[in-house]
Amino acid sequence: MCSLKRHHSQSSLEESKSKRKCCCSSVEKDKTHAQTEKFKDIPSISFVSSATCCAVSHKQIYELLKYAALGRCNGATQPSWCRIHHQKYLSSTVVIVLHGINQLHFYRFYLQFRHLRKAFRHRLSLLPSPSSDIITTILGENYISISRKTTRSGEQNTDIQACSSATVANESSDSPGTTIISNSDPIVQKYGAEKQGLTSYLVSEEEMKQYKYPLTDCPGFEDFIHTGCTGPVTDNSPLFGLDCEMCLTENGSELARISVVDAGGCCVMDELVKPKARIINYLTRFSGITRKMLRHVKTRLKDVQDRLKQLLPTDAVLVGHSLENDLRALQMIHHNIIDTSLLYPRELGQKFKLKFLAQAVLGKVIQCRKEVGHDPSEDARAALQLAQFFISQGPWKVAELNLEDTVQRRVMNGRRPTLLDKSQHQGPLIVQEGSSLQQNIIAPVNKTEVLNGSDLIFDNLQDAVGSAGKATVFVGRKEHFTEMKQVTFRRSVQCTSDQEVLKTAKQEVPSAAFSVVQFSAFSESSTLSVDNEIECHLNEMCVVYVGPFREDFCLASVKKIVKACGPIESVSIIPNTEKLHVCVQYEVLEGAELAIEVLNGLEVEGVPIKVQRPVKETTLDNENILLELEKDVVNKNAIYVTGIKKNSTENDVVKHFSHFGQLEAVIYPKDAKTGKYKKYCFIKYQNSESCENALQWCASPTGCGVLRKRMKKRRALTPGHLQAWINLTHYSTVGAASWDAEVKHTPVSIRTDESPHTTEKELKDLAKLVDKKVKKLYKSLPNETLCLVLLPGTESCQGFMPGMCLLGIKEDES
Repeated sequence: MCSLKRHHSQSSLEESKSKRKCCCSSVEKDKTHAQTEKFKDIPSISFVSSATCCAVSHKQIYELLKYAALGRCNGATQPSWCRIHHQKYLSSTVVIVLHGINQLHFYRFYLQFRHLRKAFRHRLSLLPSPSSDIITTILGENYISISRKTTRSGEQNTDIQACSSATVANESSDSPGTTIISNSDPIVQKYGAEKQGLTSYLVSEEEMKQYKYPLTDCPGFEDFIHTGCTGPVTDNSPLFGLDCEMCLTENGSELARISVVDAGGCCVMDELVKPKARIINYLTRFSGITRKMLRHVKTRLKDVQDRLKQLLPTDAVLVGHSLENDLRALQMIHHNIIDTSLLYPRELGQKFKLKFLAQAVLGKVIQCRKEVGHDPSEDARAALQLAQFFISQGPWKVAELNLEDTVQRRVMNGRRPTLLDKSQHQGPLIVQEGSSLQQNIIAPVNKTEVLNGSDLIFDNLQDAVGSAGKATVFVGRKEHFTEMKQVTFRRSVQCTSDQEVLKTAKQEVPSAAFSVVQFSAFSESSTLSVDNEIECHLNEMCVVYVGPFREDFCLASVKKIVKACGPIESVSIIPNTEKLHVCVQYEVLEGAELAIEVLNGLEVEGVPIKVQRPVKETTLDNENILLELEKDVVNKNAIYVTGIKKNSTENDVVKHFSHFGQLEAVIYPKDAKTGKYKKYCFIKYQNSESCENALQWCASPTGCGVLRKRMKKRRALTPGHLQAWINLTHYSTVGAASWDAEVKHTPVSIRTDESPHTTEKELKDLAKLVDKKVKKLYKSLPNETLCLVLLPGTESCQGFMPGMCLLGIKEDES
């Protein structure tokens, strides 16, 4: 009986437990389902694995913004480097530009940028801008959406017709055959109405400085050579058309082809040029250059420079379109220039594209062979003929062409996107309302050109957003409106200070679908000398002092010991100390920190050593910075591993570290000179449990298997986009006009020490102030807003210091 009772009670207990388990399971399922339902429609961002380790270009930013703002409308597609999930639930898109700040500033004033580093979960290095106007590039000014017209029979209309400028001018006038010219016409304002000689149309010295032409007295052009054309220029001096094509190399944009035509239009020089650095991208679609074309080429930049000096007479006048870019590629200085982008001025300082001018003025269609790229001799000839037309006809006749009206007649209902249909007769494209849109594609073409069979042209992103009936807003300082010449928003607000920018943005931005806000405090204060100080202070974070050592110690043995903690930049003996010490600079922060953790107290030749950081005023905050870096969201679940076996491959690393969980990213750097893998890497896991297991496994004497028995590890401090802390303090030789090479580049202005009294302490205060402004603006944004903060980077005579892109989607704080 007792046993039966016991059995019955045990059965009841088990049944009770089973019911409780089922109940708990049901609750867990409901909770999981509730969480799934909660996050079901919340937009988020994920990255292609390699994207978390590398920099992002302005064109890639444009891809992201376009898809975020438009979804799959107007030819927008998911970006190639990341994914936006549930895009349709994004409430708005906001871009905040912090002028004058680079990633050097961000990490030096890391503690001050408290909100930026905590609110934005994703951080990427930002490559140089191909233009001094960052807004133009990220809004896709040179990547416009084209919608091809489909006829009733279903065939696409792809016939091409030249646009007669005279006809356009007449049609845009009040009565047929009548052209009205105003004294306010930009051409008449600049040159007057009377016909003048060639010398009146040369680019002035002020314009050369404004548009960053290579000049002997300007920083950054010290190594450029002169063409030797120093003779006096007259109205009878010979004209030479010039155009260059470039490839993208490890050093940036380098010359790959040059074409020169004489006054008669005959090509007198057409040379392929072998770039000095390794070619990363031939940009065939735009340059026409292929690997095969350059395979056997032995001509170098110096050869071209010498030949050009021999070819040009002393009074030669070079003609081209945005010729400053060609001269920078040639690394040459020439003072007598006619630049057709300046010769045919537009309102508000804007510029016509060469393709548009050739078609509207000369009736010629150029740059239409997109499969083989531009023909530089064709472009050089077009620029030359445009200059000859202007000189022969005079400003008044050119003004009669009403080129501005040719562009403005595309404006319909106050918007730049226009519906264009092909006329049945040879002549201009006629505006028709009510045309349907079919088959959107994306093509990098000039925004003002007349396109083959195009129905809809969107000049840029904010125009496309505006055409969808959504509000677009730009808020910034007045100076940005003069720089931002080619971009128009439905609502633009000019402010006199950053405080006014913040106040206005908090009112305007939350109700807009797409917004750009610019702050400028740093651009007024940051100087080259202060940046050099900052660079030194950041380098100090990788420095440790090791010692004492005996007088007869072996430096090679010490190098071997300290090298076990990470890659070394330098090792040197510290002079003027009673006992011998060495100064060790690591490439990565983790190396210095690991040395302090594991080498302290180690006996070297019978003497226990001490490892410590330099102690001075500028290093007192280092401990706090390192603590915050370890807790940084971008370093979450990331570890640093050093001591990897020499011949280990990336597959070996992935294979062994994936045993502990799913990997999010693996950064296994290579030596830039040898191309071999270095002996350290960064491993990032998708959860903390996997990360802890990996750390414990590395600590085991036999845990590291074939990779190496004496592997050392710690939590990561260096954000993935840097790969090595030392990269942060190295200026890039890449010019600011290098990466989005599909367009003619406008170089970024080179900073000099115009404000030598600015101190690092003042910049630290400014950093805190800027961070607070961004925080206040961020709080005013609606939930589910995609927000990008861009630090554009800075350029000096030392090179380009990359910027940063911080991005994230604002979540419900509750």
